[in-house]
Amino acid sequence: MPIRTILSLLCALGLSGCISYYKLDVQQGNVVTPETLARVETGMTRQQVRFVLGTPLVRDPFHQNRWDYVYSLAKGGEKITEARRVTVFFEGDSVARIELEGIEPAATAQAPANLTPEETIVRKAGDEALDAAKASEPEKKGFFRGIWDKVRP
Repeated sequence: MPIRTILSLLCALGLSGCISYYKLDVQQGNVVTPETLARVETGMTRQQVRFVLGTPLVRDPFHQNRWDYVYSLAKGGEKITEARRVTVFFEGDSVARIELEGIEPAATAQAPANLTPEETIVRKAGDEALDAAKASEPEKKGFFRGIWDKVRP
């Protein structure tokens, strides 16, 4: 009888390592797509920008002329895999310029004509290096998957 109990416990313990649980994707912040971003132009009022992009995530009381729309995505409970930031600067009540990090304007949408490329896109340094590092990471395998790959011909 004790041998059966011990074998049952060992089997149950071994099978418990095979069970995986679902990890949710965690999205935080404002989702700003290149298509909605293409609708924002210099000269728009704060109310128009709020209508197009929504309420900004960050409204610094010390910098009243700056709205930050921040977005991050952590897939499956891992580290942040995607991060974007759109910063809208105002002069008075109208848009003066827009800065982007981690997001490109839509390929079909034209950037507003009255913005220069320097005013339209400000990329964070090292984004390409981060993408290359993610692509070169080896696939993570669990304990039993590693054993199975070694045993299987």
